[in-house]
Amino acid sequence: MRFLFAIPLILIGAFLIGLSIDDIGDIGNVIMDIIGWGIILVAILIGRHKKEKNHHHKQTGSDASIMEDRFFLI
Repeated sequence: MRFLFAIPLILIGAFLIGLSIDDIGDIGNVIMDIIGWGIILVAILIGRHKKEKNHHHKQTGSDASIMEDRFFLI
């Protein structure tokens, strides 16, 4: 489902990066490129977002130490 949001964002970002308009000048084109790269970065972050899985097994070894570190930080 999140790819349905990521793919159009990548296309819009690529369009903004590839587009150049003489009337807005060099600074306007650079700003448009920065916005395009930002949209692509947001699309990548949306596409790479991973869901946390609930583990129903007993925590041993490194899993237990990670959980202890999390509780210590809270």
